[in-house]
Amino acid sequence: MVKSLGVLFEAGLADNTKKAQHGGAVSVAGDHYKVIQENDKVRILEFRGKPVDKTEMHSHSNIVAIPMSDAKVRFTGATGQSMEIELGAG
Repeated sequence: MVKSLGVLFEAGLADNTKKAQHGGAVSVAGDHYKVIQENDKVRILEFRGKPVDKTEMHSHSNIVAIPMSDAKVRFTGATGQSMEIELGAG
């Protein structure tokens, strides 16, 4: 079941270079990320997916994430090192 797992707020987008650089989530995983609102200061993204879904590597800068449901998430960096975190809803 695909559901909304979280809302992400990315700040500091006034510089168009940063905006292009951090568009990565939507560019590489548009089937999971949707832009809800965007202006020169902030971009609000929604992430939708199933518990086993994966996305291509991408980055976020100056981010605040609000989980819509409890989740366990694994992040793997460019070096291959992984980090797993548990997020509580809200």
